Amino acid sequence: MPGESGLALLREHERNTSSRRRENIKLGGLITSAVGVGLMIFLGVMDTREPAYLLGLIPLLVGIALFAYVYLFAPKD
Repeated sequence: MPGESGLALLREHERNTSSRRRENIKLGGLITSAVGVGLMIFLGVMDTREPAYLLGLIPLLVGIALFAYVYLFAPKD
């Protein structure tokens, strides 16, 4: 049938979009985690009297949550 090739093309496009979305979330998690680690190092060096470096845990944990979503909960193809 002529409609089957169009349907196959639509399914392939949907798979590619889903895969690209997962890869983008992985990249976002990596960048956010790196920002958290960098912030912890920067704040740890800047002020040794207060535990301000712990503020870096916020973006670090957000990045870890993004990774956990992609690898544990995101729909797979």
